[in-house]
Amino acid sequence: MKRRDLLAAMLVGAATVELSGCLTYALRESRWQERVDAVLMSSDMEKIAFVGSDYDYVFADAHDLAAVIGSSIHSRVTANVSMFDVDRDNAVYGSVTLWLSEEDEDVEAEAISLGFQRSMDGRLSRGIRLVGKRYRKNPDIELLDSYRLNKSYTVPVTAPRSWALLLLSPLTVAADGVLLLAAVPVVVVAISISK
Repeated sequence: MKRRDLLAAMLVGAATVELSGCLTYALRESRWQERVDAVLMSSDMEKIAFVGSDYDYVFADAHDLAAVIGSSIHSRVTANVSMFDVDRDNAVYGSVTLWLSEEDEDVEAEAISLGFQRSMDGRLSRGIRLVGKRYRKNPDIELLDSYRLNKSYTVPVTAPRSWALLLLSPLTVAADGVLLLAAVPVVVVAISISK
């Protein structure tokens, strides 16, 4: 092998190693804490939105969560929102664990009818899987205090370092000032959320 061919092969090998390092870095996930200021549900109970400081997370098919929120036991339910995992197409996956903070026979019967089960520690709880989309915040929307949670909380988020272009959030304001989620008026979710 000639000296020139050997040198060219070494340069190609070094460039390949450098490029693979850049590609590996680009494929890594980024992680951050999203501050959630509001949890809103469409009045038709079809969608639920977590309004974050950086993004809005809108989950469709929220019937199971809506059933608990609309029940007589909702004031006794505490929620724990797990990590949101975002893929390259901005689909987001997460879960909510609900548990009863107070129990009596009437509450227990209704909770069981809503899918709650006894956990290992003896408390009634229920896990709900969420599937939705992440959206770019609408800069024209300023949430009124009446829509905000009493206290913000954080949700850990993981996402690839590069993703598809983000669509603008479906949260909008009607001419009369009513907040809409995908053209449907929203209701504030009144549920205690733990960290």
